[in-house]
Amino acid sequence: MAILLGHGVASGQTVPSPTRPPLGPSARPPVTVPSTQTSPTRTGLGPPARPVPNSGALGGTVGGNIFPQTLDLAVDAATTSVKLTVSNGSQQDETYTFKATPLARIDATQDQTLNLKASFQPATLTVKAGESQTTQLIISNLGQVHAGTYRTTVSVLGPDGSERSHSTATCKLSPAVAFVSVNPSIEAGSVKVGAISVIGQFAVEANTNRIQLQVVATGLYLNDDPNSHITPPIPLDQVLGLNVASTSGLQGTGKISWLVNGNAVIGDTPATSTDPFALTAPGTSLTGIRDNLFFTIVWRQDDSSKPAGSYSGRVKVTALVLPDP
Repeated sequence: MAILLGHGVASGQTVPSPTRPPLGPSARPPVTVPSTQTSPTRTGLGPPARPVPNSGALGGTVGGNIFPQTLDLAVDAATTSVKLTVSNGSQQDETYTFKATPLARIDATQDQTLNLKASFQPATLTVKAGESQTTQLIISNLGQVHAGTYRTTVSVLGPDGSERSHSTATCKLSPAVAFVSVNPSIEAGSVKVGAISVIGQFAVEANTNRIQLQVVATGLYLNDDPNSHITPPIPLDQVLGLNVASTSGLQGTGKISWLVNGNAVIGDTPATSTDPFALTAPGTSLTGIRDNLFFTIVWRQDDSSKPAGSYSGRVKVTALVLPDP
């Protein structure tokens, strides 16, 4: 028997960074330009006047302004990144470093241990006076946390370690589920008459606390030929149904009935399906689901006149994410 897999996916996109607004000019000391000269000369006694540095976009800082100042990211992968632009509005080259606060979930009140990591590439930048450079904010380990909205504050530190400006990044992690067969090909052994039982094992991971499954199975066909009109297939056992078990005690496991009049197919082969059923992680914490599921499927061979040979069928499982309870 071959196992066909179903899995859910989610999509997302990153928001491109807007361009940096133009910097204002720096004030310059007054000069006197005689009519007979083509270049300005300093007049008066004492040292030259020092130029007044250009004030930055936030809090009157000298340089190290970051753009954009607000980021909204939609992601569906374990790692995401976005470009940040840092401008130097001062009259001298400056070296900036970056730091980020720990990412915190902002759309739920339940406590959860976060393993999210915010890093920068590069982590320091030397920016010439009046110019700009970019760094990448990288958020990783998203595959280890619950679907939801997370936030971090990115700060630009000047050469003296003081904050020059900051940006707020909000990261929305989409719900997702992965469902993989551990034993895609199962041998049921030799049977003359009676029950033919197999156990299919599946690994499931979801970043929500609830998933929805639906199982579809065909009969067992001689020589794997569903188009044969000579030998009818061995049917599913409607009385025993499908039995679902899990290693971590997911709620919703147990006996699942096959639909009597379900018009399902796998490819072009007629099949029987269950109603969709939900599995829920135990407890109330935002743990997500990481489990092994065991599906016991039984076919009933009560026709002793069936020709000897190899009979096979297929099972398909569809998995979807559901909102948290």
